[in-house]
Amino acid sequence: MMRNFRMTPTISSALIALIVALWCTSASGTTVSALVRMKGHEQNKFTGLGIVVGLDGTGDTVEQATLAALPYRSLLESLGTRVGSIRELENADSFAIVQVTMTISDKGAREGDLFDATVTTLYNATSLKGGYLFFTPLRLPGPDSPTNGVWAIASGDLVVEGDNPRKAKLWQGAQMLVDHRTHVVSQAGIIELVLHNRYADHGIATTIADAINAEFEFEGYAAIARVRDAKNIEVHLPAADRAEPAAFINTMMRIPIDPSLLQGPPMVYVNRGTQTITVTGNVEISPSAISHPGLTLGMLTPAVGPDGLRPNDWASVDTTDGASRSSARLDDVLSAFRQLNVPLDDRIAILQSLEKAGVLHAELIIE
Repeated sequence: MMRNFRMTPTISSALIALIVALWCTSASGTTVSALVRMKGHEQNKFTGLGIVVGLDGTGDTVEQATLAALPYRSLLESLGTRVGSIRELENADSFAIVQVTMTISDKGAREGDLFDATVTTLYNATSLKGGYLFFTPLRLPGPDSPTNGVWAIASGDLVVEGDNPRKAKLWQGAQMLVDHRTHVVSQAGIIELVLHNRYADHGIATTIADAINAEFEFEGYAAIARVRDAKNIEVHLPAADRAEPAAFINTMMRIPIDPSLLQGPPMVYVNRGTQTITVTGNVEISPSAISHPGLTLGMLTPAVGPDGLRPNDWASVDTTDGASRSSARLDDVLSAFRQLNVPLDDRIAILQSLEKAGVLHAELIIE
């Protein structure tokens, strides 16, 4: 039996690279480090209000955005130029007030390390092309941001990338002023292991904890790893390793895990950042039809040919493996999406509709 996916998209023809991967661990096995992260190892963002100068008539216009002139006046006065009234800046169009954002990795940073930063306009500047970011202090975001101390300073020439000239990149132009160290061991000597979303399952968490306990049991440490819930494991660091935990952590994170024991529930994992969809297991969809703006998806039985349809609007997919089935495989639906160049946002919306309707037999996780 053939199942056909009849789609009539009127959506944009922009090409989006989407990798649909069937998740399974290789026969050679995996390790604890591939399944979890340690609490305390998180990315951190630092931000600040900055001023870009040197724009060729594409900056903020004071007449239309008076607030933009206030920080610009403060900058001029800090450089020794007295500004009597904001009206004196009405014709200025070579500056822009911007937000500067820097992200550091989960491994932390040391004083002097350089990072890239993203610069985005806040008012009515039309382009940052050719601009120079004046020295901008960066802090941790939040309500106490102005008083929580300066962590880094950003400055340098900007590079506009992509189709949005109001957003630019500052390559290696943000420098750490202080160390930002990560701490993974609590004062009580506990390391928290956080399972990655795609592996968050009580069974998998128990498998990992059992492997850790088995690894260190011969050293006389019993049940040092305990499952708190489907996503978190508590590991009690032996007293002998608390002063210098690096060796213990290295051993723990390299413990091998048998792939056959990692059979969690079916899951569809969507990562907007990498524009990928990962499917764990053989996820199926019950007979259904989805109508989405500009797109119609129907699972039709028996097979219907593409009579009267334009070739680029129709895709025929065999979901049966030569046998009679009452449901379709999600992999085949995603394959049809690729054939028709369906944008990622539309794919996500359809997956959400399928989940809400109860016909997607898997957990949907979107990040």
